Amino acid sequence: MLMKTLAPTAANDQEFINILKKRTAYFFIMIALGIITILCSLYFSSGNHAYLSDYSKGLYCGMGTGLILGGILLIVKIRFTLTDKKKVHTARLKEQDERNQAIAQKAVHSALLILLILIYLAMLISSFFNLVIFKTLLCTAMAFMLLLAITKFYYQHKY
Repeated sequence: MLMKTLAPTAANDQEFINILKKRTAYFFIMIALGIITILCSLYFSSGNHAYLSDYSKGLYCGMGTGLILGGILLIVKIRFTLTDKKKVHTARLKEQDERNQAIAQKAVHSALLILLILIYLAMLISSFFNLVIFKTLLCTAMAFMLLLAITKFYYQHKY
């Protein structure tokens, strides 16, 4: 959904096919990140580099597997759509429907606002127990606000 929200609109089916092909490349990057995550997990949990606990190793292997499987499924979905021009046309109309775009934008906006509130609450709670966690959450919130300002500036000048 986030990728569709940020994607450019296509004037015709051929442009939409090109957008889907670019999206496929992003999903290959997602698969590569999953493989790298699993390899790092295995490297840092064996031999002289046994830094990770069993829980962390399982967590990273699960995240890597999720990225790999998610990427594969999304690539298969796009390839299946690209097999038929009617499916491409239907997918383009569905993705570029103004109502669906408005819903996606509102969902992203709401989720980010809730995330910022949760980070703030976690900062309040963590400040009583662990300053390292507090500082990490503070840096995360500051990075979020900085990225928000940068992207707002970018889109104000782009449109």
